[in-house]
Amino acid sequence: AHTKIHKSPIVGRMQLEAGGAGLTTATVWEASAMVAEGLSPILVCNQVVGPVKAAELARLAASAEVVALIESTANADELAAAARRAGTEIGVLVELDVGLHRAGARSVDAAVALAEHADASAGLRLLGPFGYEGHCMLEPDRELRIQKARAANAQLIELADAFERKGLSTQIVAAGGLGTWDITGANERITEIH
Repeated sequence: AHTKIHKSPIVGRMQLEAGGAGLTTATVWEASAMVAEGLSPILVCNQVVGPVKAAELARLAASAEVVALIESTANADELAAAARRAGTEIGVLVELDVGLHRAGARSVDAAVALAEHADASAGLRLLGPFGYEGHCMLEPDRELRIQKARAANAQLIELADAFERKGLSTQIVAAGGLGTWDITGANERITEIH
């Protein structure tokens, strides 16, 4: 369940009580507000970049299950170092750009290499791949939205298959949003819809 609109731990608790598997935040600071009220698990559905933000995420990992997206080895290394300094472990999902062109590894091969790097990094716990089909959300033509979302999801599943061939975790295979929840949610390989 996403919290970026309300940013309220009160509403976040209601989302969890209504059956949400966890909470999604847009920033590490939103995650801090949720964790301060005892809410977990939390996915920060952006890359957490910079020493102050990385340190905060590592601090949160001491009292909650926190997961962030990564798209580069530099980002993975920064989070891993922060987690080691804090004596914690941060869960990570490797983001693949499935068509939005905003963030994520640009190819399956690059994403697999990043996953292998993260998997070998003390302080990180690789959980799987992430692919946000945001470019499909506002497509007004329903049939075209279905076609675009399925194509984006196929790229994510290609990455999940590549992870499995390499023995990398696919505990979480995440995608989705309000405009595609029913399309993406119909894909049995995708384990989390955000």
